[in-house]
Amino acid sequence: MPHPYAAFASAADTSAWIIACRCCPVSSNSSKKPIIDKVLSIGRGGDAVNNRLLPQHLNTAPHFNDKMRGFSLRSKNYDMTYCVGIRLKDGMVLASDTRTNAGVDHISTFKKMYRFGVAGERMIFIMTAGNLATSQAVINRLRRDIRQDSGTHLLNVPTLSEAAELIGRYSAQTAQQTRQTAAMIQDNGSFGSTFLLAGQIKGYGMRLYMIYQEGNNIYATCDTPFFQIGESKYGKPILDRAINHNSNLDDAIRAVLVSFDSTIRSNLSVGFPIDLLVYRNNSFTMPQGIRITEDNPYLHSIRSQWSQGLLDILRRFDTPPPEYLA
Repeated sequence: MPHPYAAFASAADTSAWIIACRCCPVSSNSSKKPIIDKVLSIGRGGDAVNNRLLPQHLNTAPHFNDKMRGFSLRSKNYDMTYCVGIRLKDGMVLASDTRTNAGVDHISTFKKMYRFGVAGERMIFIMTAGNLATSQAVINRLRRDIRQDSGTHLLNVPTLSEAAELIGRYSAQTAQQTRQTAAMIQDNGSFGSTFLLAGQIKGYGMRLYMIYQEGNNIYATCDTPFFQIGESKYGKPILDRAINHNSNLDDAIRAVLVSFDSTIRSNLSVGFPIDLLVYRNNSFTMPQGIRITEDNPYLHSIRSQWSQGLLDILRRFDTPPPEYLA
């Protein structure tokens, strides 16, 4: 019997990428092929960086198990995204990618940043990560409340803290309803979503909240000026080193772009385009924002300078002592 974890590598370029998958056995009463239930890890490189050669690579991979040919991928909503919000003395920088998928063969582009506001009175921004259906259901409910002007909604809530509680409540309720339905069909997928809420209401300072899928939340402080949701680990080191509450907006934009570059280079689940906007403290005007594509000239310059700068610094370090090479 083959090991339950099978490794697949590109025959065209074995250094390009490796996918580790868990195989589900064929049930005794089913004629279906084995199913790849969960993608455990994806490395990237070579000509497979955009995942375009996945089927060909799997069918020609030297470690591909013959018994698994003709497999299908179960459609699941994986937590595939990266969003970051930074709250500084002079304003806020918010950015999100637009990649989402229900498995490696269903990659799509979806907006994950949403804006709500009343000019001169309040500006509110929301970014989402996690289950796409839950995120969209919450956003649609928030919009419906505004449209119907029913009860408390984002355009009349007194404080951003109460807005965070409202979003958390809607998110938890939506996820719970979906879980109850899924339990009836024995689907153990993940239905939760996480949100970043940022903005300012007249008479109060700027606020940045992270809202967990359970519905509770925390807010950014001077000591912790940024939050990330989704695939955060690759882009966190540069923000930890470069950003503090007194950083200027230009430096924050540069750090965010480097953070996204590091994440996109290391993880296929995050991809272009990137939505980015800057809100200036006490402006109470809706920023235009920008959608940054992979061929954006300024982004290309940042990526090239960062890569070359890292190599230059690496080569300027002292030569390793002889015992390191023994």
